[in-house]
Amino acid sequence: GAPGHNLDIFMLAETNTKSDVESNCYYLPGYNQHYLHNTSKKQKGSGLAIYYREGLGLKITTKNSSRSFEALCCQVDRPNNEPLNLVAIYRFHNRDFNFDIFWTSLRFSYHVWNPTPS
Repeated sequence: GAPGHNLDIFMLAETNTKSDVESNCYYLPGYNQHYLHNTSKKQKGSGLAIYYREGLGLKITTKNSSRSFEALCCQVDRPNNEPLNLVAIYRFHNRDFNFDIFWTSLRFSYHVWNPTPS
């Protein structure tokens, strides 16, 4: 584990990373990390990171980019409990932002990230 570290999971937006090599500049001792790198159409204001305490059973389930947002979904194992599902979402800032398009895309993605149990 990470002695003296009280945060189990934290997320960053706008990391502006383009590759795993560049992501190493955000290394934190005692934590593992996963990245969703810049989308190809954006130069700045893109990229997400999830940091989680070493020893925590976390796996990435979905990485998603759309015209209006990026999302990084993960699942955390919890012994004797149902897994905990988390999603980090970053909505792009732009002048021609259309809330209806964003909301429709987000609602569609929610059903992809969270399928109804069969």
